Amino acid sequence: TQQAGIEAMQKIPSTTCSITGSEPEQATVRLRYLDGLRGLAALYVVLFHAYQEADPDLSGRQYSIVLQYATRWLTHGRFSVAVFIVLSGYCLMLPVVRSGGRLRGGFAEYVKRRSQRILPPYHAALGLSLLLFALIPASLYPQMGMHWSFAYPVFTVENILSHVALLHNLYPEWIFKVNGPLWSVATEWQIYFVFALLLLPLWRSLGLVVTVAIAFGIGLIPHFYQPQQLEEASFWYLGLFALGMAGAVINFSPQPAYVWWRKAMPWDEIGRGLLLVAIAVRLWNGVPPSQAKMVEDCLAGFAIACLLVAWTRQLTSGQLRISPLLTLLQSRFVVGLGAFSYSLYLIHMPMLGVAQLGISFLHLTPIKTLVALLAIAVPLCLLCAYGFYQLFERRGGLRRVLTRLQGG
Repeated sequence: TQQAGIEAMQKIPSTTCSITGSEPEQATVRLRYLDGLRGLAALYVVLFHAYQEADPDLSGRQYSIVLQYATRWLTHGRFSVAVFIVLSGYCLMLPVVRSGGRLRGGFAEYVKRRSQRILPPYHAALGLSLLLFALIPASLYPQMGMHWSFAYPVFTVENILSHVALLHNLYPEWIFKVNGPLWSVATEWQIYFVFALLLLPLWRSLGLVVTVAIAFGIGLIPHFYQPQQLEEASFWYLGLFALGMAGAVINFSPQPAYVWWRKAMPWDEIGRGLLLVAIAVRLWNGVPPSQAKMVEDCLAGFAIACLLVAWTRQLTSGQLRISPLLTLLQSRFVVGLGAFSYSLYLIHMPMLGVAQLGISFLHLTPIKTLVALLAIAVPLCLLCAYGFYQLFERRGGLRRVLTRLQGG
């Protein structure tokens, strides 16, 4: 369905995490693979949405059997959501573990840092999306494909104000308007406050296991009691965020219990096994759609959290050989892709919508439309996202560009 298809991703802090471990064997390590994982997941989300523009219901019925199987790997965009929310919890917890369980600078400073990181690029992307709606005639929206047709109507007071305040995920009539993937920014923004005001105090007083259990319990309440109103907001991501927190604690806490967990558990094998189960659930059509999303997310979240522990363990334990996947995640290109993945997430859907509009005038066959979106629109999304990153995400980027233009 259109709603099920608009899946997005969450981001983690743009700076590469640098950790000084608490054990003698843990030297200062730059966890570049976190940015690499973020970059590959971002690219996959763009590929997924490009495929969905050509095939909104993700059925593949308009393609040959061979092409259906060849492109089936592009239809699992939901997994990227779990990857990014766990990464977010992991990276935000790392400095807390290093500082003995406290937020650096206190709550007010934490909110200031998060606001400076999240809000300027978000509001710039929101403004760009609204500008495109203002410039493109409404009569063309159905021709533009799945995303823009679904995002209309736009210009209502409630819709715009809810997006500006990052509250649009709380109401079904707002959540996917303007720029569909922005709903997950709102969900993550709200999780930031729960993290600081609830999850951290729970962790300090009751421990890690109880904190993760409470996070899942709170996150699942809307799923069972307000499914029609809040289902799409996926508040069970709070539990996935707590799993990311748990991964950071297990990797870097000096407490003996966590040191034992870190060293004794086969994290890599557990993570890969859970990921296979998550994929099997994704392919099983017998699960109701709303239930399937929750189960897939939770399984994938547990899998990613385990893999983060395993991969960080490889890097901090001084192993001479690391896995080929971890080598890929630490490669220069993939890490560089992760640097502007938040911008890529924020603007890729409007860019795909504009590309789909241009392609629609060519009256291409479904296969050629898919090829054009993947081969032309996706690289254009990457190019535009990098420019957006330079202007709105990098600190002082817009000021730098204006200064150069004035100097030229």
